[in-house]
Amino acid sequence: IGIDIRSCERGFYAAQSEEGITRRSIASLAVSPDGAEVYTVRNPTRKLPDRYEVMEPEFAVFAADAGTDARPVRTYPAPRRSTAARWPSRHPPGWSCCSCSMAVAR
Repeated sequence: IGIDIRSCERGFYAAQSEEGITRRSIASLAVSPDGAEVYTVRNPTRKLPDRYEVMEPEFAVFAADAGTDARPVRTYPAPRRSTAARWPSRHPPGWSCCSCSMAVAR
């Protein structure tokens, strides 16, 4: 959810889940340096009648100006166990970090 701090109005919203598939992002949100895109790692789960099917994680890219019905403009497979998005990619010593070059991904 993105809120305009001047008016307290909702300016950006991305519903991640769809019928039968629930997607959650855990501490995974980053904005591109130019403010044009929003990045997240999503963990999808399909609800079946007798069990849950854990699906492969996704790296999703949204246009920051997409409004209140934002849909991903691009998605990529993401490494499992990657839940935190950072820009730029700095992390405490001893942490394992996976990086993705947006110049290469396009």
